[in-house]
Amino acid sequence: MEKVRQSLLDFWSQHARDLPWRRTTEPYRIWVSEIMLQQTQVATVRVRYEEFLERFPDVFQLAQASVDQVCEQWAGMGYYSRAKNMHAAACRIVDEYDGQLPSDTKLLRALPGVGRYTAGAVASIAHGLPVPAVDANAERVLSRLFAIDDPPGAARSNRLWSLAAQLVAQGNAATLNQALMDIGAGLCRTQSPLCAQCPLLSACTAASEGRPTAYPTRKQKAQRRQLAVAMLWITRENGDVLIEQRTASGMWAGQWQLPSEESDNADDALARLVERLGCVAEHCDVHVRHLLTHREVVAQLYRAVDYFHENGERTQWVSMPRSAPVNALSRKAIALMLA
Repeated sequence: MEKVRQSLLDFWSQHARDLPWRRTTEPYRIWVSEIMLQQTQVATVRVRYEEFLERFPDVFQLAQASVDQVCEQWAGMGYYSRAKNMHAAACRIVDEYDGQLPSDTKLLRALPGVGRYTAGAVASIAHGLPVPAVDANAERVLSRLFAIDDPPGAARSNRLWSLAAQLVAQGNAATLNQALMDIGAGLCRTQSPLCAQCPLLSACTAASEGRPTAYPTRKQKAQRRQLAVAMLWITRENGDVLIEQRTASGMWAGQWQLPSEESDNADDALARLVERLGCVAEHCDVHVRHLLTHREVVAQLYRAVDYFHENGERTQWVSMPRSAPVNALSRKAIALMLA
């Protein structure tokens, strides 16, 4: 284990990625970055991170904002539940901890939106505690390093976290945790790993076996079910486009979209939409495909005919639809309709 530790420390000193959130150990900023990175690519977070902090420079201003304001700033990063959890957590941090993020991982995990990894990252990077933080990249490195062939599940996860805990027990947890992540992101890739360039090559069991991609073992992917969406393009004479906000629960909760209804059946989705909005739908030769984890979404666009609408609490007209804070599916549809 000591050889692995030293190899990671040497790698970090020479090849650590230069990322904005690595230029600070301020707990609030580390926490914000980790929430953003949960389901968004590093390249996107690199840009949006500074923008978010300009709008909400500390936890007090984040807590004072409304949920809608936080979600508006979050637009384009998807999974709005993360933004809502962040706001709820900020309120608790202000109310219960006087605006200071706790260092204890149990207290961190009690905050909305903070799981095992995020708690470990904040505790080790921001507070310097000797605790592990195992994300998907680190999990892949550890699985190959120690040839962990357990099937996906709690038992494998606990085993990997135990190994990571041994690795960071003697200190330098922030460096070691992040070095594992960087190696996983850049060298120990899911496919075509760059083993010859890896600083852990001489200690890696999977590499010595000549089959690094055999680890970690994968569970069989479930076949995506198709979800049909009927979507209306409603405009005024001045070119404004109508968007609506979804309810606070269910799929795409709270997100803005073109007026839509979904169903397992395309005809049923259209019937629901026409009945709800009380208009005639004219077929457009435009459809959008969008992949979710367990669903393939196929959206058909329609133009609204004989539609009368007064502004409501969950609807608004937008004059610049390309930059409207809508979900990814509607962004794709708007781009096609304006092409």
